[in-house]
Amino acid sequence: MNATITNLTEALAYKLNELYSAEKKLQSAMLQCTEQVSSPALKSELLKYRESSGDKLLKLNRTYSYLMKEPGRCTDKVIDALINSMKQVLKATIPGEMKDILLVSCLKNINYYKMAGYETALVFSWELELDTASALLEEVLNWEKQTHADLSQIAVLDVNIKAEEYNNKI
Repeated sequence: MNATITNLTEALAYKLNELYSAEKKLQSAMLQCTEQVSSPALKSELLKYRESSGDKLLKLNRTYSYLMKEPGRCTDKVIDALINSMKQVLKATIPGEMKDILLVSCLKNINYYKMAGYETALVFSWELELDTASALLEEVLNWEKQTHADLSQIAVLDVNIKAEEYNNKI
């Protein structure tokens, strides 16, 4: 990619590079998280999320092909900071419900960031009239929205309730 972004196609490629990098980094980060959660529902969601990263990378690769580009190297300081925050939570929190609660919070932050990125890429692809690429990006955005809903449900119906029960025992 050029050092300077001069058109919408290059802007889309740049955004795709950020998303591609985020998905790759999150694949390995999710493995570390999965090993430390106590909630079966959250563990299941993390495994599902990790597996879906491969599908997202395939969709992104297909989108690159419509731009006639290859995935480029990208340093995304925001996703790096969000992942580092998640790792700090894993280190700083005792095992159990509190770790699960804070991990859900970190995951939701990551999810919001990714939803914004996919939505931006989708709008760029609409403007470029890349119908197939738009359909691919819209599918991934919908997956991210479903992840958001699932994490919210796990927080409300599982993790937060258990933490409240733990609080009442103290």
